[in-house]
Amino acid sequence: MGNRLYQCESEHDQTAWAVAHLKAGGAISDVSLWLAGIDRPMHLLAKTKLALRAEGLAVTSIMKNVRDAAGETHDILTWRVKR
Repeated sequence: MGNRLYQCESEHDQTAWAVAHLKAGGAISDVSLWLAGIDRPMHLLAKTKLALRAEGLAVTSIMKNVRDAAGETHDILTWRVKR
């Protein structure tokens, strides 16, 4: 998994990257999908969750409240594999 999500050229590659990233213990946030330029982020997430469920893994979502450098707060939705 030497490349980043934004470097994936096809939807299939994006899904494979997301599955491998979550299986490796990583997290994916709504912001990271947006920054990677994903055209249909919820579609990508649905396909990723479906692939992981087929392997017996569950994906959980967590809402985090974070503060940016200007002091404003934002809600960030993050997904991880439930361990």
